[in-house]
Amino acid sequence: MKGYKEIQGREPNPRIIVQVVVVVVVVVVVVVVVVVVVVAVVGLPVVVVHVVLVVVVVAERERFCF
Repeated sequence: MKGYKEIQGREPNPRIIVQVVVVVVVVVVVVVVVVVVVVAVVGLPVVVVHVVLVVVVVAERERFCF
């Protein structure tokens, strides 16, 4: 466990943190752009219905699994 303590005690590399933040921001922006484009092309009601259906299906599956 000596190696684990060394890793834990080391200061986090700021450059890695910046890279992670940049990746997260890029992913969020891409998701938002995709959602906006889909809503613009398909129409809001269709998107809302699909999202609700997906949520219901996932919730039902979770309920049956446990």
